[in-house]
Amino acid sequence: QRYQLSVYELWLHNEIAYDPTQTETQPFGATSNFDESLRKGLSLSAETPLSEKISLTTQLNYVDARFVAGPDSGNEVPAVPNYNGSAGLDYQWDPHWRTRYTESYVSIAYASNDTANTGAKAASYWLSQWALQYFLKNIQVSFQINNLFDQPYAVFTTYSQASQTDTYYPGAGRNYLLSIKAALA
Repeated sequence: QRYQLSVYELWLHNEIAYDPTQTETQPFGATSNFDESLRKGLSLSAETPLSEKISLTTQLNYVDARFVAGPDSGNEVPAVPNYNGSAGLDYQWDPHWRTRYTESYVSIAYASNDTANTGAKAASYWLSQWALQYFLKNIQVSFQINNLFDQPYAVFTTYSQASQTDTYYPGAGRNYLLSIKAALA
């Protein structure tokens, strides 16, 4: 069994923010610097064997990210969810084969550019992942299905203060990944 608790306080000066809004002078969007911000948070993770072949991995993260200077002092930093986490179940059914199922969660957050916290928060979402892995000496082959249940979600949301509207950039639907890793020893 392995448990880990991390507590932190992170001061950020000149954090770079991206605004994808296209203009005549900025056809690819623009970057700017946020005022000073402070993130206070904690992370809790655990790896727990349930039997010789089955183990549970969990992680929960909490962060309170706020501006501490400038006109938005006290407001939440946009695009930073308060909570995110995951839980996974591993089944090692053979010395060379493992199956893994993982659920991930991301909580609500203000849209990018909404430093005044005036718009609605972007929706929270859950994503599922399944993987089949093969191990042989220094080689690992993995077939993975991300967003297993093809859930719609916004991977990025931006806020326009001029129109007071959000623009959503959809995350990938169900997708597949085949990878091969080899360690030279």
